[in-house]
Amino acid sequence: MMKKTIFFCSLLALVLTGCKKPVTEPNSGIYRGTFFQIFDNGDTNAQGIANLALSKDGFGGYFTMSGDTLTGAPISCSGSYVIDNSTQMTFSNTAIIETGYQPHYILDTTYSYTFDDYNFTLEMIQDTTRYEYTLIRN
Repeated sequence: MMKKTIFFCSLLALVLTGCKKPVTEPNSGIYRGTFFQIFDNGDTNAQGIANLALSKDGFGGYFTMSGDTLTGAPISCSGSYVIDNSTQMTFSNTAIIETGYQPHYILDTTYSYTFDDYNFTLEMIQDTTRYEYTLIRN
């Protein structure tokens, strides 16, 4: 009887771990990595260190971005975000930003994303220029 119980529990644990769905939506946490502005010929105009904090609340939440102060890219900002679907997020900046900066150096538009519960990539293409955040969860 004891062997059957152990076997059943082991089998149940195996089935439950095998049925775990992959995490595809970014969740609350701190993500660190790099920001790049890349032209279609491969040249990089701007790059910097990016730190993104997400606080999830339903289908969206709040974010705080602290950018690289040495390069000015990305620019520190904060606001809210919404997960539009499993591939896009829309960020709405509410921080007051000084004028004269490149507007795409802040999170304030729709980005395509990939997320695997550790690696987090945001990408937006405007004309022939790609803005990319390559982040990992800390």
